[in-house]
Amino acid sequence: MTMEQTPHPYLFFDEETDTIILSPESKEVTPKQLSFQKFLKKYTGYEDELIAVYRQSILNANEQQAYNLKPKLAELQRYKDNVLRQVRHLLLLFSDKQFKCNFPLYRQIFNAFVTGELEQVNQLLMSPKSLKQIKNPTHIAGFLILKAHFLVTNEQFDQAEACFRSAIKHHERYQYLMYYVEYLSSASSVLRHPKQKECSEEEIIPWCLRAMALAETDEQKFKSMEKASFLYSFCEAPVYRQAEFQLYHHQMKYYKKLVAQDAGKYRAYLAECYEYLGNWYREAKHYNTALLFFQKAMEINKGLAVENAGRFLPRMIYNLHCIGHLYRDWNNIPEEERYRVALSYYKKGLTISRQLAEQLPRKHNYALLTILWNLESFGFSTNHNETIENIYLNEWYHYQTLKKKNPGHPHAKRYATELYESLAMFYKNNQQADKAVKIYETLALDEPHKYMHELIYCLNEEAHQTRIIKIYEELAKYNPKDYDMRLSQYLKSAGLSLILNGEDRQTCLKGVAYINRSAKIAQSYPQLPQKLYEIQADQYLFKSIKLLRPQYYQLLVPVNMYE
Repeated sequence: MTMEQTPHPYLFFDEETDTIILSPESKEVTPKQLSFQKFLKKYTGYEDELIAVYRQSILNANEQQAYNLKPKLAELQRYKDNVLRQVRHLLLLFSDKQFKCNFPLYRQIFNAFVTGELEQVNQLLMSPKSLKQIKNPTHIAGFLILKAHFLVTNEQFDQAEACFRSAIKHHERYQYLMYYVEYLSSASSVLRHPKQKECSEEEIIPWCLRAMALAETDEQKFKSMEKASFLYSFCEAPVYRQAEFQLYHHQMKYYKKLVAQDAGKYRAYLAECYEYLGNWYREAKHYNTALLFFQKAMEINKGLAVENAGRFLPRMIYNLHCIGHLYRDWNNIPEEERYRVALSYYKKGLTISRQLAEQLPRKHNYALLTILWNLESFGFSTNHNETIENIYLNEWYHYQTLKKKNPGHPHAKRYATELYESLAMFYKNNQQADKAVKIYETLALDEPHKYMHELIYCLNEEAHQTRIIKIYEELAKYNPKDYDMRLSQYLKSAGLSLILNGEDRQTCLKGVAYINRSAKIAQSYPQLPQKLYEIQADQYLFKSIKLLRPQYYQLLVPVNMYE
């Protein structure tokens, strides 16, 4: 959840660097700074030790012992992930400058949280007695917002929604409405939890517009407008597209008046309005008008960057990306010309990104990643592919050199890695899987458990089936929570294919062994429904085996067990 943050009198969590600052009530005591992982140790120190023991045991175990140990490790990992989600969520809320609470029960909950007593936090929030001891409606609303977030992390979505609505009823204010909008947005996305009721963007927009009406600052107004823009982008009906335009146009006229009074304070907001209008016109295929608005935004940001490069150079880079994206889509310009112009703007953005990384190393450049994401799916011809490949390699070499020249640079390593990853995706999208494989193999030398998974999707399944299985096996030893079931699914899928397409008995028996092993892995997780893996495998394939290869069908464990 995105939240506006500032140093709280007691707590500040910088999500970008995973750094936590704890400030005691006394101003005479120096604030304590620690990493999120170190803070998390208060909650999961015992589980971390057990996880390390289980991983070592699995490495030394035989096959049957591994079947018994991996579900226990997976359960520990699930528990730790739940705690991590709760702690991160509460950290963001407690360090949100707009979540202001100061009453005895709140301080009690906060103190329990920072000392690692998550169970006490749970008791204080969930006890029916807690709400009864609060009389002030503003305090009641703050408590309910805190409880709603905690319920979300515990996947109690109906109760969470009731708390959000009750909080707004007690104290209707901008931030509480925006918390509710963020919650509803998670119910409208592909990441929606199965237990969460689905919610459409059309249902969420009125809540977002109500938050905008209650905004007390320009920053709040822009955050709610940004959210409304995101929601409108999923609404196909023309009435919503027109409402989105009216929203941007009204805000542009509003900030034009304010700029005339105080240009220094309001030019940045006007530039963002121009960006929104530029994107709206691009999507509506009014390319000339879109270009005009992007150029206006860039002109303002260029002037502002002279005084505050850290804030406004990324905006300039983003504007260059927008113009590049615009030319890429401009379908009434000949393809060669529009792609050439688009790439020239991306190159300008990358050049300024280098300048930013060298002159202001501590400033994170989000706009660089936006350009990389667009380049990944850009190529359509050999000439363009070669140009883009050279862009990637030149930028990667630059940040690799910067990393060696300045080992303490906070972002150089990340940028170099992001470039390399993005180049791999570009190769993959343009049917150059062999090149993508080499990159992921190189990246996996440093972070095997992160990049071996990506490697699987670049390998030719027919030629590398045995290697893919070995990669899944290695990943499942370290992280059975995420990979044991994937290994099971892959074995089942490969086994079905071998039995149906195998031309000799040895190949078909190999397929039988794969499926039976897949079933054994699934059976080691008794909480799963018994028929889950047979159903997911595709019942038609099992029926085909029964009809076409009955002698092998009789050897399949899932069939003998479940039918």
